Amino acid sequence: MRCGTSLLLGSAAITIHPPRASAFTKRLRTWFPTLRYYYRLQEQLGTIDLRLPAWLQDAFTVADLRPGTWPRMLVPGWAHWYEGQFARGKWFLIGWLAMTALCLVTFGSSFSALLAGMILAVHAGSMIDLAWRSRELNDQWTLVASVLVWTTAACVVTVALYTPLQRAVFTAIDARQWMVDEPPLAAGDVVLLRPLANLRSLPQPGEVVVYTRQGYSIQQENHRILQRPAGQGMDRIIAGPESTVRWRHGELTVNGKPTELRPINAERLPGDFDLQVPGGYVCIFPSTDTLLSASGSLEQWTQQSLVPQDAIAGRAVVRNYPFWRFWWIQ
Repeated sequence: MRCGTSLLLGSAAITIHPPRASAFTKRLRTWFPTLRYYYRLQEQLGTIDLRLPAWLQDAFTVADLRPGTWPRMLVPGWAHWYEGQFARGKWFLIGWLAMTALCLVTFGSSFSALLAGMILAVHAGSMIDLAWRSRELNDQWTLVASVLVWTTAACVVTVALYTPLQRAVFTAIDARQWMVDEPPLAAGDVVLLRPLANLRSLPQPGEVVVYTRQGYSIQQENHRILQRPAGQGMDRIIAGPESTVRWRHGELTVNGKPTELRPINAERLPGDFDLQVPGGYVCIFPSTDTLLSASGSLEQWTQQSLVPQDAIAGRAVVRNYPFWRFWWIQ
């Protein structure tokens, strides 16, 4: 029939008035014939009969668990108890708690990073164990596929759970591990600090901070040069910006007033000197730098004592690792 005619079916009349495209739309379709290829692709895909093997379809089937079990998977072992598997749930919970406690004690060390990975593995393992053991699997292929599917799902869930927690922890507290001996710190010691971004104000004189030291070189005999690259350091702030620091015969004055503030290793202060702290800098005597204290010149000492405020990583709180060297830093 032609457009505008009527078709009578029984006692119902249907009037055909198809929508008309505007001239601009017709021209646009001529320039970009996307619909034509879209319908062709749809016709081709519609003829494809995609059939998965029965064992693979069974592997993707949701586990036969009660609705209240799923939210309890947030705590390893809790969901097992809810499902009546008390023994398995107990060991999952004990393992998770033990590794979490060790991770907190050794926080910031390479060992704690290993423990963090094991915590994720135990948590994901509890989900996997509960999911595929709750169903009756027909054959070995179904078993393998089910474990792979649930392993992937459990890993995605655990990463989604622990990533916000990790970000929240490192926003409030950060860690630095020393690789060389710098008394009172030894190689392997971990210092926890409050990041500068988490502090309400810049650290003040008297506070011990972790900061980035500038690199320097020391000229020795026989044309030998010792290079010390930039690295992390820890010591006490002695004076703030635009201050005058003077060290005379064992007495330290800041802006002409005597002060009781001393660096961590006060016995390493060099001979008498005067120091003018410019704006945007603080005075931190590098007394924990063993190389500079033993072989550096007075000029290098004073240069390294001027630290930009943006080089401060945060306020040192505690040396927590190893635990037998525990030390509240004050």
